[in-house]
Amino acid sequence: MKKYFFLILILAAALCFAACSKNKHGEEVTTPAPTEQQAEAPTEAPTEAPTEEPTEVPTEAPTEEPSPEPTSVPTQTPIPTEVPVMASPQPEGDYFARVRTYQPVIVDMDGDGLDDIVLITANVKWEYYHAYTVIITRGCDPDNPYVFEADEHGNELVAAIVDCDPSDARKELVFGFDMEDWDMVTYAVRLKDDGSEFESFKSYFEAFDGDVYFNSFPVDFVYRASEGIPMETRTEILGTYFVSGFFTVTADGMEILSTEFRHNPYEQGFVLERKMELKTEDGKTVIAEKGSRIIPYATDLKTYVLVKLEDGTIGKAEVKFSGYNILINGINQDDYGEIPYAD
Repeated sequence: MKKYFFLILILAAALCFAACSKNKHGEEVTTPAPTEQQAEAPTEAPTEAPTEEPTEVPTEAPTEEPSPEPTSVPTQTPIPTEVPVMASPQPEGDYFARVRTYQPVIVDMDGDGLDDIVLITANVKWEYYHAYTVIITRGCDPDNPYVFEADEHGNELVAAIVDCDPSDARKELVFGFDMEDWDMVTYAVRLKDDGSEFESFKSYFEAFDGDVYFNSFPVDFVYRASEGIPMETRTEILGTYFVSGFFTVTADGMEILSTEFRHNPYEQGFVLERKMELKTEDGKTVIAEKGSRIIPYATDLKTYVLVKLEDGTIGKAEVKFSGYNILINGINQDDYGEIPYAD
């Protein structure tokens, strides 16, 4: 009986020891049984961390509207910053008034007695080259401007409003520039003969004198409709040259008035490697000898060329075209010496 009582005491002591402990002062401290919250604590840290970042951020970015700036800038038409001014024609001769890019000019283009506005704008294509647009707003129909976009583009232009036919009240707009390959182009805009609307024309020569593109019009420049608008065109006769003539604008387009085109008086020419026979104005025959210098003077671009000799004599030689070859008096011009070609 004592044996069983002793075993019961041992079991009771073991249970008390499991439920109690002592602190550093010897006091008994009860260890609480683990609760549900304490059991879950270790699992909250790894489950809450990945869910703290919002899941909406990656999906909102692709749905934002793209900025309109990259598409709107290239298509915008430049807005002139200058107010319209009255055209300022040359004081002498027939009507001739310079037009500058972005500067609206007030002038009666259609001859109806009302003020019209002429504006040329430029869109930069790349570093030095522009695409040009002409806008003419008629006083009789301001809500429907005429808009013309030049189909060639190039460097800075020279433009003027001219009166090609003083017998009527209408005026023409003429402008030209060197294209990206340095070839020349000229545009003209005029009112149709029936007065309904404007029309445009294009030719591959350069309006106005070449120096105008660098130095502007000279102060003493005088335009006369009977002579025409100054121009330059290229020739390969006896070398690469830009020769001067005149043209006008009609219902049929740009019409060249000159029958003979003059060379720049400062041309140097070249030294002959064989003699060249020439005819003077009075019908005499002169010989430009081998070793002498000849200077191109004028040409009709088709059938003849005038050359100046060292003594000032001017003689004419025959010109013919044979494929890519140019014949002077029936001889390939390259046989006469070192021809000064541009390219």
